[in-house]
Amino acid sequence: MKNKFFSKSATEEKYQRGLLGGKYYDCFTGWMQAQGYSRWTMRVNIRYMFQFGQYLQRQGIISIKNLERETYNKKLSAYKTHNKKMGRAYRTKGIAHLFHVLEQENLIHFYQENNSSYFLLISQYFSFVKDYF
Repeated sequence: MKNKFFSKSATEEKYQRGLLGGKYYDCFTGWMQAQGYSRWTMRVNIRYMFQFGQYLQRQGIISIKNLERETYNKKLSAYKTHNKKMGRAYRTKGIAHLFHVLEQENLIHFYQENNSSYFLLISQYFSFVKDYF
């Protein structure tokens, strides 16, 4: 953990352990620092990032590494609707930045609808079989 954004280390550790923690956390906080975000704004975005990660987990998403773009778009749209109903529509502003940065840094790879993770595995298998035989 390079920088401390929260006064309590337990809070910082909780955000580091979430679905969007670890290398995703480090990448996003580094990007925000490079963009000149204030410490307060960074803390807010970190909280929202963590809450979106919790939402994704409740929706059955256990990893974002090979998330399909359509799935991401649907989940983000549903999350926005959920927050709007709860009077918290502003909570999704930094999430699009987060996923854009993670994609730029090659930490996640969005696949189009026809390139599901099964399709990718099957394609790799056929390539292997073709090369092997």
